[in-house]
Amino acid sequence: MAAHARQLAAQQGLHALSTPLGQPAPFMHCHADDTTIHAASPADAAAILA
Repeated sequence: MAAHARQLAAQQGLHALSTPLGQPAPFMHCHADDTTIHAASPADAAAILA
């Protein structure tokens, strides 16, 4: 799923959330058995999960 999200981001298929400093936030965080998706819209989340 992380590789798929990176591929979509590289193809401009996803819109990143902005950090308080205006920089793009990562699309997801993966830790051991826990994954959190940070999507700018429900459509972006659905694209990652597809």
